[in-house]
Amino acid sequence: MKKTGKGGPVRPVFPTAGAAPRAQNPMNALIALYQQGKFAEVIAQAAPLAKANPQVFALWNLLGASYAQSGKMDQAKAAFTRAAKLKPDHPDPHNNLGNVLRASGDTAQAIASYKKALACDAKYAQAHNNLGAIYLDQGKVTQAEEHLKTALKLVPTYAEAHNNLGNLSYRNGDHQRASEAYLAATKHNPKFAEAHFNIGVLAQAQGTFDKAERAYLTALQIRPTHADAMRNLGVVLQKRGDLAKAIAATRRATELAPKDTESHINLGLFHGENNAYREALDSFETALRLSPSSMRARLGKADVLLEMNRLTAAHDVLADAHNAQPEAIEPVANLGLVLQRLGRHEEAARLYEDAINRHPDASALRVNLGLIYEDLNQWQKASEMFAEALSVEPSNNTAARMLAKLPKALVDDTRLDQLDTFHRDHIETIARDSSRLFFEADLDRLRGNIDDAFSKIEQANAARLDQNDNGDGDDASDLTGVRDRLRSWTPVTATVEPAVKPVFILGPSRSGKSVLEYLLAQSGNVNPLYEPIRTMPQAEREASFDSMFYASEDTLRAHGVELATSTNPHVLAHITAVADAFPAAAFVFVKRNPLDLGADIFATEYGRGNTYAYDPAKLVSYLNLYNEIAEAFLAKAGARAMAVSYDDILNHPEKVILKIGDHVGMPIAAKATVPETLPAKSVYREAFKAVLEREGLERPHEIRE
Repeated sequence: MKKTGKGGPVRPVFPTAGAAPRAQNPMNALIALYQQGKFAEVIAQAAPLAKANPQVFALWNLLGASYAQSGKMDQAKAAFTRAAKLKPDHPDPHNNLGNVLRASGDTAQAIASYKKALACDAKYAQAHNNLGAIYLDQGKVTQAEEHLKTALKLVPTYAEAHNNLGNLSYRNGDHQRASEAYLAATKHNPKFAEAHFNIGVLAQAQGTFDKAERAYLTALQIRPTHADAMRNLGVVLQKRGDLAKAIAATRRATELAPKDTESHINLGLFHGENNAYREALDSFETALRLSPSSMRARLGKADVLLEMNRLTAAHDVLADAHNAQPEAIEPVANLGLVLQRLGRHEEAARLYEDAINRHPDASALRVNLGLIYEDLNQWQKASEMFAEALSVEPSNNTAARMLAKLPKALVDDTRLDQLDTFHRDHIETIARDSSRLFFEADLDRLRGNIDDAFSKIEQANAARLDQNDNGDGDDASDLTGVRDRLRSWTPVTATVEPAVKPVFILGPSRSGKSVLEYLLAQSGNVNPLYEPIRTMPQAEREASFDSMFYASEDTLRAHGVELATSTNPHVLAHITAVADAFPAAAFVFVKRNPLDLGADIFATEYGRGNTYAYDPAKLVSYLNLYNEIAEAFLAKAGARAMAVSYDDILNHPEKVILKIGDHVGMPIAAKATVPETLPAKSVYREAFKAVLEREGLERPHEIRE
């Protein structure tokens, strides 16, 4: 999900009016008002005086400064131009006119005005500072440094020049000199909000978020309306794990600067992280109204639509983003993921393959392609993609973790060396302690150190339980009422044979259901729909094939498809409604040895959901409940439901396919072979068995037909 906050210090604070107009007795009151920040009162009193005394230079200069501080740049420009004509040899009006021109975007004329100020007085420090700042904006680092150092040589306590020199050092990557310069700025002017802000930006870039937070709070104490400081404070709070405060700060930033696209994007990201998807979508849409071409806003909106399961809408947003910037990597990477979620794996694979040819150094594309190959059970290709991604970007922790999760037969010594190098040099890029432990467990497994690996898995699961950091409830809660509903359920009888018969393949995670779907998909008349579901049928509501799946029944039939398989994990929680909505559908349960199944679930790190997996007692309860529901459904559904074993899928795939074909009443070509890398038994079987014995838990029972 994408950088938040700005990448570096903002441009220098808008300089003040320069040396105060030389006070003459009638102007003392106006000068006092100006110094108190009462610019509107200065304008109200000085404007008629200047009109009555058009030749008084000090009045026009003060009036111009007051207009500038009030944001009235056109009036400020006119006043300073008048002052400069009255005293063309005085540096103040030229310098101040340059400030106004710069704020208005007229860089060339601003530079000319600053140079006129220096022509009047070569030792005029403010003009040197302002020229340095404007050259820095233009990337003319040498000229910028020359003028800034001259300003500091003339006035060593000049806080604005120290701040700008800090900006220059930051841009050059010299964080030490930048820090020294910003600290010097705050030393000479403790109330200089922009310097405190820049200290925060530097600390944020260095990952010292506590220091960054203090600096932003100081800047906001001095200037409560500092929108950039408020926005970046939100980023730091999010980094430190205080999401509620991050949202509050970022919302305040959008109030302070309603047209700041980045603040709205950040608010959308934080709402999304907080699972407040409607609010997140509103924020991204606001950002896109302000900046229709913002890639961050488009990507953020697509992410939220994905979380809301609005896959088609997410696809459209990303397709537009990809068309707008065909050379950008993130849109194509995310578009492929959406296609994968839509079950269009081959299309996603082609998209990635083409993008990799254009972006050979884009490791993320290789990782995503590897994930698609995994879904397609093309394990060797998946291994190659993950290894290539890690070669392209040795610090890519996703590539390393996915490579480490593969079966041992797919990770040779060269790839194991890659993983060892990642562990030595980049393990800190894996943020969660539990994730690091899972990764290290995989390394031990690949080396054959099963006991050490399982010990780390237990530690990782304990950490996940303690942290409760995935933000999801226990998936088992979805099943609590299903068993009771089945007791009183009477199946609907099919009266019409569908054009395409749905086949729901059911089983817990790691049961082997995706392998079965892969085998069935080798037959030309079977189309895999994988896990995506558009809308789950509800009890007593009509449903159609096209309303449930991201596929058209007519289109599939036109391509010779007779069976469409789904492995959506949530079907069991709605199984009676699904069965009634599709009375001609078939249901195939995959059963696996409960010790092997439990061990592999316990050893798996889930991104979200499946929280029962981290606690042996909850895992046993979940598997028993799942199997009881399966048994009850098998008994009630009769010929519409069947069970096949994982062992038979591995050892006798042709017989399993033929059996399913007989069951659904359609011939299915039994020509597929099971990938040799799939293990028949879990390497953690005995270790998991020992855990159950230690905890006084009985092993889960297998589905009984």
